[in-house]
Amino acid sequence: MTTTPRPPRIDALDVPAEVVAAQVEALVTRLRSQRLSVGQSAELRHLVDPCDTPFARLACTHPEKCSTETSDPKWDAWLAARIAEHDAAWNAAHTTAGGTA
Repeated sequence: MTTTPRPPRIDALDVPAEVVAAQVEALVTRLRSQRLSVGQSAELRHLVDPCDTPFARLACTHPEKCSTETSDPKWDAWLAARIAEHDAAWNAAHTTAGGTA
């Protein structure tokens, strides 16, 4: 007959708060580093995008195809709202205790 080993007692699993704090800090540091690495990779991919330069030239070679405040009067307000939403989300995600990013 096989017996199931008993789990350790809870007091045997207790860890000092300093140890937990150090483990959490190490985890946060590692995750921040990974997030930064992912962001840098995305930016590098963008910089070597073969379509980026031709796409950027479209506005110069075809200005008649570009929207302006006269062709789309709601554009400026829409864009301002998107920028404000982005800034608010970025600040909320990057605010540190006692200050801002």
